[in-house]
Amino acid sequence: MKYLKENLDDLWANVIDEMNIDVFNHRIVFDTRAINDGIVKNYKLIFEDVSSFYFLENTSENRFNLLELDEDSYLELTSIYYYPKGIGLISINSKTDDNWVKQYSSNSNFSIEIWNSMLFVEAKRVVINDKVFDVGYPQ
Repeated sequence: MKYLKENLDDLWANVIDEMNIDVFNHRIVFDTRAINDGIVKNYKLIFEDVSSFYFLENTSENRFNLLELDEDSYLELTSIYYYPKGIGLISINSKTDDNWVKQYSSNSNFSIEIWNSMLFVEAKRVVINDKVFDVGYPQ
């Protein structure tokens, strides 16, 4: 998985041009670009066979301070990590009598930091510029 890490590292601090979460086809797609010394390199990051994702705008109570973009703003893919065994259990701890929601949980194997936001993704495969990495679901 060293080669995967090297490819993920190339995405750090990329400008996000487009992001698409396709729930019905179990895919999340990012179009990004890196600009180094005036040279632009485009990337396409695709998560396939996505079984779960969880997005947080920011930490704790700061998540209510929604980022508002204007014409000159952009989103940055600040960092991205792969966890072969997953990051740990993400579950719902409902404070209502609706116990049925407790059956939903996941163990994301990717974390994507977008400025101060986080996207956790549980996916079986990731594709970076046509390079396919069959990572499997975390165990």
